[in-house]
Amino acid sequence: MTNSNGTSLCVGIVGTSRNMNGVPSTRDQLVRVELPSKFDAEKIDLAVNDLQVILSSLRDHRPEHLELQNALVQQDFQKVSELLSAVGITEEKLQAQGGQVWGLVIGIAIACAVLLASDNPQ
Repeated sequence: MTNSNGTSLCVGIVGTSRNMNGVPSTRDQLVRVELPSKFDAEKIDLAVNDLQVILSSLRDHRPEHLELQNALVQQDFQKVSELLSAVGITEEKLQAQGGQVWGLVIGIAIACAVLLASDNPQ
């Protein structure tokens, strides 16, 4: 399902300060997903399943999710990966519950739409 208009969803953490042997710098981590020309109902079903897994994990592992978010802000992706496994949010778990990465993309796209809509009041 290639997108003919080239629209992509880009999500990332940018601008984390680093010091490389006395040279100040910043580091960015970005993921760019090429969106399909049109979403179908199956992608919405995947999103529902993925978001249910995430919501359940948030309810059951609040302190770990706080630690996970703080590790994300610090771009400590090793710690993020460990915490995601610890709270049960992995691609394998999402697939086992009837989801997959497309479900996450839908959830992120909805969040982006809300943020963008708030910049354009009606």
